[in-house]
Order: sequence, then C-alpha cells, then structure tokens
Amino acid sequence: MKQMIYFVIILILSSGCSSNQQHNNLDNQSNFIYDNYDNQPSFVAESYVDSSDKITLLYSSSVIGKYSMEAANTAIAYLITNNKSFELNIIDMKDESLQSYNEALEQLDDSGIDNVVAVITNSSYENLILADDVSDFNIFLPLIHKNNVSKVLENIIYGGVDYKRQLETLTNYSPIQNIELYDNSLFGQTLHDVLLDVNPSILLAKEVNDVSGKYASYLNENLKTMSDFGIYLNTPVVKSSILLSQFTANDINVSRILSTQINYTPLILSLTQTTDRENLLIANSISEVPIQLKENVYNLGANITYDWLTYSTVVGLDYFASNEKKLEPNIILNQQVIYDIKLYRVKEHSFTQVQELDYLR
Repeated sequence: MKQMIYFVIILILSSGCSSNQQHNNLDNQSNFIYDNYDNQPSFVAESYVDSSDKITLLYSSSVIGKYSMEAANTAIAYLITNNKSFELNIIDMKDESLQSYNEALEQLDDSGIDNVVAVITNSSYENLILADDVSDFNIFLPLIHKNNVSKVLENIIYGGVDYKRQLETLTNYSPIQNIELYDNSLFGQTLHDVLLDVNPSILLAKEVNDVSGKYASYLNENLKTMSDFGIYLNTPVVKSSILLSQFTANDINVSRILSTQINYTPLILSLTQTTDRENLLIANSISEVPIQLKENVYNLGANITYDWLTYSTVVGLDYFASNEKKLEPNIILNQQVIYDIKLYRVKEHSFTQVQELDYLR
C-alpha cells in the first residue's frame, strides 16, 4: 500500500512539474492534501488541516533543475513520516525574477499559507527580499547562509551551510604549510575567498579549470619540494577525485588533505582508491535522522544522509512543524541555523567520524 501511495505521489508531482515547461508564462502551483484516517493514508479532495500544518515549497525548476523534484519528494516524505494530516502547496516559478517572486507571493497570500520553504539560489535573494509583502510570510531558506547576503530579514530563517566555520574547524588540523586547489565556478571562488579570510597564510592557491587530469607537471613543480604540507581541496567531487589520484600517481606526499561539505558524498568512494584518500579529512554538517524518515526519503528517490539540499529542506519543514518534530532541535541564532560540524576520514568503504585529536595520532 505504501509503495502504491509513493508511486501515485511521484506521478502527480511529475505531471505537475512538467506542466511548467508547457506553460512558460504561468507559475505552476500544486496542492496535496493528505488525510491520515485510521492509519490508512490517502489523498482526499478536502480535509480540515490546522494552519500550522499547511506549508508551501517554493522553487524554480528551470533554475535548480532536478533538485526541484528532490525537494518536492523530500517534503512529501517528511510530512508522511509525521503520520498526521497536512497540506503541501508547491509553487514552481518560471524563473527567479522579481516578477516571479511577486506572482508567487500573491498566490501564497490568496492561499492563506504563511509558512514557506524556499529552495532558491543566492543570486536571486535580492529579488526575494524586494518582492511585495515578503515580510508577511515566515520563510526558511535551505541553501542560503546569512553571511552571504547583504540584508537579513527578521521573518527569514537562513539554513545554509556555514562553510567558514567548516574551514575554521579544518584549519585546526592543518599543518603549518598549506596550499589550496579550487575550481573556477562561482561556488569554488566563494570557497577560495572564505579560505583566504580564515587562513591568510596560504602559501599557494591554484585554480583548477578542467578535469583533463593534466596536473602532474604543476604538482611536481610546486609540491614535490615541500614536506609536511596540507592541501585545501575546494573542488567538486569529480575534480577532487582526479586530483587525489594524481597525488598518488606522482608520489606527492601530502600530510593532510582538507575539504568541506562539497566532497561529503559516497561518489568519492567509487571514484578513488583507498590509498588516494588516506590523509583526507572532510567536514560535514548533516546530522543523523530517524530511520523511518530516512527510508521514506530514500523511497521517494532522495538521499538525506549525504545530500545537503535534502537535509536542509527537512530542517526547514521540521522548523515549521507544530509538533511531532523528527529532528533534534537546531540552535537558531540571529536568524541563522547553527549546525554541528563533524569531521570524517574516508575509509575503504565508508566515512568514519573522528573525535578531537584522533586524527593527529
């Protein structure tokens, strides 16, 4: 029965998301009302749902692509796990322009739903806060940290990763001499700028512009003469895996390789050899969640263990939940969610959390 419900949800959601591509001039809005009656969940046309259990998921699938489906499926999985009636309102904007935000908030005003989890990009944040009546809603932003915005609004909770704190934590484990490798994406440049603020004594920073694997000469020239040095790896998992294999192939003895949430993914296990990642230390802010929630999310095609968008979307939903919260309460300080930071070594088949000083032995 449960698998059939999941299948129906996915079909409904898929048809809803595709309609946005067919009607480019209209926002796509979908409503799901879930009624838990005698432990036999079903979707019904009408239901009495408390206002605190009505929530809107806002995004633009044309901007965030496949992550829009992951966010929607994650929201449904979380709300089903709560085992109570709910109403989920999904608005898929045609883009992240000011006009789209105005139209979306007007729809929200008509619906009477005040709680919004908005899966939007940093680049469109200014459009959101300039939108009409934005202050009338309670908004949670899973992907945006308040340190990366020009203005903080009191009605917005910022749920993004604190990469600065992650890099500060990693720096406690770095040798005296350090270099950085980062990529030429906007995110890579952001990590580079943050690192220079955290550790201004970086000896050398190199921008990695492709994945051709032609870094041997550069690595030999700049690293082989150094001893007892560390590398900050501010590159996504594919580039990171190529670089790690190059360190091994060129006998470059790196004391420690340090990386943030960007490389906390099981892909690194399949793309590298155990020897490649022997000295790799990764920071992670995703905490454990109840097994039933994890299974429901997984059954709907998302991964809450490793995917930040999935995890932070759940944090937002849990923040708005009136009761029966599923996560350990997160500290919210000055509108920002404060996540724990844990450090992991990458073993042969898994990530293993290290306790303080363990890695130094």
